[in-house]
Amino acid sequence: MGVNLTDAAIKALGRQAVREGLKELKTKDATTRGLLLVSKESGVQEWRYRFRQHGRDRVTVLGKFPKMTLAKAREEAQKARQRVEAGEDIHESKRAARQPFSAFLDEYWKRWKTGKRQGSIDTVKSKVKLLKSKLGDTPVSMISTSKIADALSGEPASVAHRCLHICQQTLRIAVISNARPDNPARELKSSDIPSAAKVRVPRTAVPLADVLSVIEQVSERSVVSSDALMIMALCATRAEETVLAEWTHIDWEHKTWFIPAANRKGRLEVRHPLTTPLSNHAVSVLREIAEQKLSSKWLFPGNMGGHTDRRTVLHNLKLVAPTATLHGFRSLFSTAANDSGAFDGDVIEVALGHSLRGVKGVYDKGTRLERRRALMEWWGNCIMGNESKLIEFPAAVAS
Repeated sequence: MGVNLTDAAIKALGRQAVREGLKELKTKDATTRGLLLVSKESGVQEWRYRFRQHGRDRVTVLGKFPKMTLAKAREEAQKARQRVEAGEDIHESKRAARQPFSAFLDEYWKRWKTGKRQGSIDTVKSKVKLLKSKLGDTPVSMISTSKIADALSGEPASVAHRCLHICQQTLRIAVISNARPDNPARELKSSDIPSAAKVRVPRTAVPLADVLSVIEQVSERSVVSSDALMIMALCATRAEETVLAEWTHIDWEHKTWFIPAANRKGRLEVRHPLTTPLSNHAVSVLREIAEQKLSSKWLFPGNMGGHTDRRTVLHNLKLVAPTATLHGFRSLFSTAANDSGAFDGDVIEVALGHSLRGVKGVYDKGTRLERRRALMEWWGNCIMGNESKLIEFPAAVAS
């Protein structure tokens, strides 16, 4: 039989435990099944919920009286009963709730990085490291909107936005693991976080007339970086595709460069390989590189035995042209090719490795290899400054 507990009755039971020196005086609440009040000789009184799970009698502590009132204790006992009936292991959930935020952040990182490009991994890794330094030791159950906002306050807006997204996904894992009942990060918006004043740094492409001069200056610092920049400029390829190139990808006979799907941009399941035609100028540059680096499988080897890193190439470029970007070579190519009026827009887009938009992109799987070859030959002449040798386009190639 239980007792119809009231505040007065609870206090009386506390005094009785102290007066009689009872180690634990357990009192059932008649109103809520499984709810126990435990009064100790020290004067401490706590609420417990008793239940049966996995064939065993089990008990979990809900809180202490008077901090947890009678009404709140009954409410928490009802919630605990619902969780047990739903099959949740309350003890396991409590252990998970005591785990640090970093444990769930590691799980997020493990899941997220699968199938991602190295460039994307490097970008997000720095944000994960930042969150670990700010929130990593905090128990996941103690993470709140205010803690997240304080941790990200003062960071650049773009960093805060990405970190907030990571927090949302990490706490989603915690909710699924029953480590906490809610996801406070979802209540926040990037605009709620005071960010550092944004410093706009102009980003430009190296002017066409200066490409060779800039690459030559880079070669004084790093021959590998200058070689990579030259191929990016001549082939209009992405930085990641370029630094991951291997000699086995080059077909000297047909003057093509095969870029595997794994080296390309986008989600792994939607990437497609790309065969890029090489201009005579690109082939000439590659042969010069091959004479020096036949001992490595990489076109652009790094110092540690692997390939060079795009960040290294970018760093060396910025030492010469501080506002330039690696992607600027692709922008320069696209602008020049479209402004020439000599090439069909679809040919230019395929040359850039872009998928055609809309319904056309769904049905049209043409590679336009020979038309792209003419385009890249023209572009090679533009880069090398051979205006007098610009090729004439037959009707089949012109737009």
